[in-house]
Amino acid sequence: MEQARTQRCALNSWKAWQTRSSVWADRIALVGAFNTWDAHAHLLRQTRDEAEWHVSLELEAVHSYCFRYLVNGEEWMDDDHADSYEPNAYGAFDSVVRT
Repeated sequence: MEQARTQRCALNSWKAWQTRSSVWADRIALVGAFNTWDAHAHLLRQTRDEAEWHVSLELEAVHSYCFRYLVNGEEWMDDDHADSYEPNAYGAFDSVVRT
């Protein structure tokens, strides 16, 4: 039985927001199917020089994962550069990344 392959997948918030002043946040979490929608599992970090929010995850290859950003534990945001979007049970859309 072949072991599952993994690939490095960087999900950067700069893809979703074009200017550094457009998102005022103390905390941004990446939540999705890959972490059972746990808002504490993958917090983004902000770079000092560019003020971009970013996180890198190692995900299983050849899969699609629904995800969203959770800003300050209250506001859901999409990734404007997601591979696609899928409707969710709450009347909104989830971003999708394909590995």
